[in-house]
Amino acid sequence: MPVSADEVVVAADASVYVAPVGTAGPTTPIVALNVAFIDLGYTSEDGIEMTPGVDIADIAAHQALYPIRRIVTGRSLELGLTLLQWIENTLKLAFGGGSVAATAGPPAYYTYTPPAAEDIDFRALVIAWEDGTKGYRLHVPKALVTDTSSITLARTDAAGVPLTFSVLATDGVSPFSLLTDDPAFAV
Repeated sequence: MPVSADEVVVAADASVYVAPVGTAGPTTPIVALNVAFIDLGYTSEDGIEMTPGVDIADIAAHQALYPIRRIVTGRSLELGLTLLQWIENTLKLAFGGGSVAATAGPPAYYTYTPPAAEDIDFRALVIAWEDGTKGYRLHVPKALVTDTSSITLARTDAAGVPLTFSVLATDGVSPFSLLTDDPAFAV
């Protein structure tokens, strides 16, 4: 394969969106998303970390020092990012759901209440970015925030909300897809 700088992807200005599970995902890398997808705002300059995983079981035999066969027993994909905007949707993601109630003012104020212990906050997820004229959209029909690292309230830095989304299987649907108009993907 020849080297080509045009095939190096820079995910500048990526945006992260969530919607209820079952929301129709994107069908192209550039057309507007379904209105149910909510933009989560700024993310930290560290970007979005995609971590694919595979679990493999070795089959050993008495006659061989090395495995004689390997079987894939599981696959995973995790997406890590730090949200910078403290809005209703970011707090609900960080704490697994819950609700926000408004009290009339002046001044108005808002109360966040965490979810019941048994609630599970599944979401559909889209990460969208452009690289020059090329568009990309990673669509996850069903995900769950499985880790919220420490949220640090400091005098000298933004109070980011670090999240890890784990991709879940959905019957009859691919666990994730990447849509792009990047010509490097042409077969």
